[in-house]
Amino acid sequence: MDKKQAVEYLESFDSFKKEFTLDNIKKLLAEFDNPQNSFKSIKIAGTNGKGSTSSFLSSILKSAGFKTGLVLSPHVLDYNERIQVNGKPISDENFAKFIEIVKNKVEEKKIESSLFEILTTAQFLYFKEQKIDFAVLEIGLGGRLDAINTAQSIITIITNVEIEHANVLGSTFEQIALEKSEALNENSVLITSEGKPNVLEVFEQKVLEKNSEFFALKVDFDYKTINESIEEQEFDFNFNDKILKSLRTKIIGPHQFKNASLAVAAAIVLNNKGFEVDDESIRLGLMDAHIPARFQKVFDNPLIFLDSAHNPSGCMALSRTIKRILKDKTITLVFGCSEDKNYKEMLSILLPLAKRVYFTQAKYRGRDAQDLSDSTLAIKPGIESYVIPDVQKAVLKAKSDVPSSNALIVCGSIFLVSEALKVLEQK
Repeated sequence: MDKKQAVEYLESFDSFKKEFTLDNIKKLLAEFDNPQNSFKSIKIAGTNGKGSTSSFLSSILKSAGFKTGLVLSPHVLDYNERIQVNGKPISDENFAKFIEIVKNKVEEKKIESSLFEILTTAQFLYFKEQKIDFAVLEIGLGGRLDAINTAQSIITIITNVEIEHANVLGSTFEQIALEKSEALNENSVLITSEGKPNVLEVFEQKVLEKNSEFFALKVDFDYKTINESIEEQEFDFNFNDKILKSLRTKIIGPHQFKNASLAVAAAIVLNNKGFEVDDESIRLGLMDAHIPARFQKVFDNPLIFLDSAHNPSGCMALSRTIKRILKDKTITLVFGCSEDKNYKEMLSILLPLAKRVYFTQAKYRGRDAQDLSDSTLAIKPGIESYVIPDVQKAVLKAKSDVPSSNALIVCGSIFLVSEALKVLEQK
């Protein structure tokens, strides 16, 4: 099996129609002697910010001298991005090797599996072979029934809770919070930047049930913004009596202060538990952290940014970033979102910021571009808008139209951003 065959095998499974349960992946992992138990795990759940928080924390642990695995979901350009050790994606050869190992076991034992279960098992097997110390594991959906939840973590981070995937997770904040908090294990630690009182009550109850510790932003730790720019951010951080001054990161956006603070809080908790994550490792790790499609600048003239904002909460974060980082720029949008998203609310947040918008449609699960365009009249009458369903054509047209003094933002879906990045990299 080569890389292409491995991807084709994975994508032969319909992950969105499979009934959610951990029974099958537990059987599969047991066939491999439970590789997820061969390293220490930290799980990252939440509606937004999981990828950035995971990248910050894995970079800090690497700087502290720990061999660190990282699981990200979804990928932007390539499946290899989802499986990293010390910041390096898995090679094509190893990707194919471990997918084939899992495939053979699935077929031998006739275990019903999904894309995510096969991929998660391959990730754990690779980490075991690499003899990592820590795995930072981004949970793709919810917490309770995500395949990643088969790992036992010493810390669980929940970034925030918003209404999303209601058909699977529930239709209220409390229901979704409960699903996500099920990622917490016995005698461990929960860290969150969520501030809604009803959600915090759910978390507090779960912490009591699991005999665990609980640390929340604005209660046990906090940050103070010092500086923001297109290139770098700076903030002060405090955790109880501990103060870290002038921490800096190159992952941009006001919401990234929260994500970075979650990672720093986790690092301090680990240090307090004897894992030797010193202040210098925190500083270096934050500066070295990187992740694509998070207000990622890909061109200077004109300024072009790619952002994976894919729901109303993500669009609010992007809106704040635009207002604070690009306040002197005229904004053009290339926008497309997935079929299951609340596109009217997303557009009501973003369109007021823009002079011009190009509606387009990702090949995978993209909502019809004309449907998106039809919503503009009620939200921002008179905005200059175009419908170009082909992502490549939309991006290149927008790039050619935007004056060098303006800024172009490509956003709305990770799948859209993936297609756009491939086009822009070629140029």
